[in-house]
Amino acid sequence: NTMRTPSEMQKRFVRAYVRLEEGKAAAIEAGYSASTATQIANNLLKKDYIQAYKDEITAGAAHAAQVDVNWVMQRLVNEAENMENSDGARIRALELIGKKLKMFVDQKEVHHTHEATFFANIDLDEPVLLPSNVPEAQFETVEPN
Repeated sequence: NTMRTPSEMQKRFVRAYVRLEEGKAAAIEAGYSASTATQIANNLLKKDYIQAYKDEITAGAAHAAQVDVNWVMQRLVNEAENMENSDGARIRALELIGKKLKMFVDQKEVHHTHEATFFANIDLDEPVLLPSNVPEAQFETVEPN
């Protein structure tokens, strides 16, 4: 059960399609007739072996373009440490490293412009005294279950 491989023209179509993301334009660029390009593109994109080639190309492109954080950070460290670079370039590299490491989180200083006064000193050890004009029935004691 070997899968068919695309012809050179079909490969050109797939490469153009991956770049342009538009079937008719890709078919025309690959050399197909403009009058049938839409139908050709639709038919080609339904074929398993065309999809497999497209997946192969896009996976290869993603791998080739893959740049991870460690790679970038290492390059920035190299730039920061390279004494041949201008001070500005070295400082910019350090700034980007610091940003990535969240070393320069903006902090806001809050100043209170009002004063608060406590109107009562409460001692939590003292029993609570009810005002004499409040009937006892309003205050029920609930025992926990």
